[in-house]
Amino acid sequence: MKTDNIEKHSRIVLVRFTPSEYATLAAIQRKTHYNMSRFIRTVLLEKSPNILDKETAKNYKEILKFVQYISNNVNQIAKAHNALLKTKPNMTEKNKEVIKQTIEIMQLWDSNKSRLLQVPHVPKHEK
Repeated sequence: MKTDNIEKHSRIVLVRFTPSEYATLAAIQRKTHYNMSRFIRTVLLEKSPNILDKETAKNYKEILKFVQYISNNVNQIAKAHNALLKTKPNMTEKNKEVIKQTIEIMQLWDSNKSRLLQVPHVPKHEK
């Protein structure tokens, strides 16, 4: 659940479950990467809750780490290409065109990576 301003969870709601209801709820929650409070808030308050199991959440964290590495490399390549374009005025038009197309592809990747990957928010403190 995303909130624009961070509010403290200060309201308590008491809900009673039968032992079997609670066992069912706890069994589902344990499969996720959320604690019980976060799990219940997510299920109740999000229009289409995106609840990940623990393994998927771990995989998303790994993917996000690799995407950050890739993005860093893409930025370094773009800077090198830009510098090359500025310092080598005698390059052939074909070389210049290849470099410009490479930069465009990198910019396209950079501007669309989060939308393409659609990585859900995975809180660090909840495992």
